[in-house]
Amino acid sequence: MKIRFELAILVILVTSIFLSAPTPAELNLTADGEPPAPEFVSMTPDKSLYINGTSNNVTVEYRADRFDVEGLILLGTGSNLSLSYDDGLMMNLSRTYKQWAYYTTNITVSENTRFYAWAWHTSHDNGTEEVYQEDFFELKGHHVFSNNSEYLPYKESISNTTISSTDWLSNSDYVALTNASITIKYTIENDAEDNTLKIALVSNLDEVLDAELEDMVLENKDEFNTTTYNYTLTFEQPELYFSVKSAVGWDISRINEEWRLDFYRITAKGISFNSTTASHFENQTNIATMTLNVTLYNSSDYTVGLFYRNYNDSVETNDSYPVWEKINGTLIDEYSYEEITDYLVNVNVTINESTGEWAIEQQPFNATTIVKVYSAEIGLFENDTTVEYYSFAEYGGYFYNESKRTVEIQSSIPYAMISASEYYYRETEVTFSLTTETSTGSEIVELSIKAENVTYDLDVDEDSYDYSFTAEGIHTVYLNVTNSLNYSYIAETEVLVDHTTPTLNIVSQINGTTIDSSYVMLELSYSDSLADIEEVTVDWGDGTAIYVEGTIVDHEYGASGNYTITITVKDKSGNEVTEVLIVTINIVEEQTKDDAPIMGIVTILGIMSSIVYTRQKRRN
Repeated sequence: MKIRFELAILVILVTSIFLSAPTPAELNLTADGEPPAPEFVSMTPDKSLYINGTSNNVTVEYRADRFDVEGLILLGTGSNLSLSYDDGLMMNLSRTYKQWAYYTTNITVSENTRFYAWAWHTSHDNGTEEVYQEDFFELKGHHVFSNNSEYLPYKESISNTTISSTDWLSNSDYVALTNASITIKYTIENDAEDNTLKIALVSNLDEVLDAELEDMVLENKDEFNTTTYNYTLTFEQPELYFSVKSAVGWDISRINEEWRLDFYRITAKGISFNSTTASHFENQTNIATMTLNVTLYNSSDYTVGLFYRNYNDSVETNDSYPVWEKINGTLIDEYSYEEITDYLVNVNVTINESTGEWAIEQQPFNATTIVKVYSAEIGLFENDTTVEYYSFAEYGGYFYNESKRTVEIQSSIPYAMISASEYYYRETEVTFSLTTETSTGSEIVELSIKAENVTYDLDVDEDSYDYSFTAEGIHTVYLNVTNSLNYSYIAETEVLVDHTTPTLNIVSQINGTTIDSSYVMLELSYSDSLADIEEVTVDWGDGTAIYVEGTIVDHEYGASGNYTITITVKDKSGNEVTEVLIVTINIVEEQTKDDAPIMGIVTILGIMSSIVYTRQKRRN
């Protein structure tokens, strides 16, 4: 029984399995501790089905990073949704798969509704909003419309405006002169009950659905229950968005099998302008004055100029950006031209009943456009300074601004780089890659390379150069570039040229000898005069080859015989030396002291097995 117990213990030890602990997930939080944005998955049923009927139940599904997001909140407007984190709709975790966690919730759609998800970590207000695809026709979020389109209002006309583009058959983009009187006219067909149309007027597209609505004026109602409403306003702002809502729902239309809100934009024609730099732009240097031109179209009463500020990298550490400075431009040019095709007047829109295609009849909008060019100089700036600026046109207290632009002030000194594909070379010829740059407003006028104390002039457009070295050793190669501003820059690189083989000495004198053992030890000595040693290998001649890291190496053969030992030393330039040794291995068959305990155990086990067998035989 004791032997069986010991054997069982041995089996348990041999068959033990060790499991490694799982690696914890890597967090994807931003530097501010904010989680990654959630992603919209589906809405069931599809939103195009909600146009008929009300009180539809919608299932919304999102997914988010399962390790970095603690939960999702559904935010929005309409159908009892809220834009507040505290009052938002908490979504339910439904399942997880790989790195994703999936969340669902239900919405009872009772009116025009939009929603989007908010992923939070640690607290509800520490989160990231869903990322939306930019589209002029779509407001932020996902939209659901729940009413029958047959009784919805639709735009009929917008007076004193012109269509900005002929690309949109929906005619959503209009242009008007500043201070123009504009009348917006809407119609409802099959209006059995008297609806009161309300209009949303905002300066920001995302505010359309949340705006305070104003009543439109009833203009006419005919015998077919078609009712017309209008709203008149004075256009005094840079940009205006609007849409109209009846008691049934908003002005909507179907585009690519999906319903969307129809909204309209009116922009001011009188302040069309742009700004360009008169001298240098992206590569503005520290020795050139930064001068910008602002071109203004179709206006004579605007103040034109620039807002700008400049700072260096230290502002990022103290978070104290300088204030914007304003500079008015100086008129340097004025001219006029006949504008014919930029803006068109919509005369009539018809639909081909057989094909369903739209047709727009238009005529040119002829007007004389006054073009004025202003110049603004904002001075010299130090190297490594960031300059931000945007041009403006000011009229009646309104500022019409272009998008902000950024210029990095660069040194007027040119830049160069020279490099080889590697540091060590066995061949004497080396190919060097050359890179040169200079700031805008200057050009490279001289380019030369210096190797082994000899200078070679190059073409200024060269991007590579082949040079053959006359001597071994470490060589420093220089690239010198000079620009038209008479500033120079020198770049350098190093290469090591070595075509001499390393040295190898076998300290152990075993070549041609017979060794009465299976064990062989070698002592090596190797070096290289220039390059470092890359690798040392020993092939023992019995199918075994090893890499050597020191000077002592040994090997044990499994059988007697004649063996060829090959030793190779290779430096980092690719030079190598090889030595070959011939040895005869004579393995003497005899029992060693280490074998005695094992043989004793085997003998004892055999005797005990015989005793157990005999006892069992006698019992039988």
